[in-house]
Amino acid sequence: MLEISREQIESWKVELAQKLSQDKADIVVTVVTLDYGMKKKDPINHTYFYRKNDFTNGFKIPESQKSRLLPTTFSEKFIRVYCKKSKSETDLEEAQEHFRDWCKKKGFPPPEAEAIPGSEVPQAKSTE
Repeated sequence: MLEISREQIESWKVELAQKLSQDKADIVVTVVTLDYGMKKKDPINHTYFYRKNDFTNGFKIPESQKSRLLPTTFSEKFIRVYCKKSKSETDLEEAQEHFRDWCKKKGFPPPEAEAIPGSEVPQAKSTE
């Protein structure tokens, strides 16, 4: 799994702020790790199952009896970028385009909404 240091996040903030003509303080980069609380380990391998008629003897399911529909990856990382200020709708579209280019140059997959045909990147609502 990709390890991301604070220094990398800070350098990404600087790089994105320059590309978006924003102040570094207005760019927020967060790395979110989603897993089952066991990092890369399969939680089913650490789960005991019980029969309805025998609540006292737990057992583990052998590999041969596990469903082929279970995931093979148990941990994912998402890099989320927020821009606190945008002057116009054009700025937002330009920021999204720069972010797509930035992801491509860094070797990251496209933003989630890009990966799903027909979906849109959520737009922030103005509080004014």
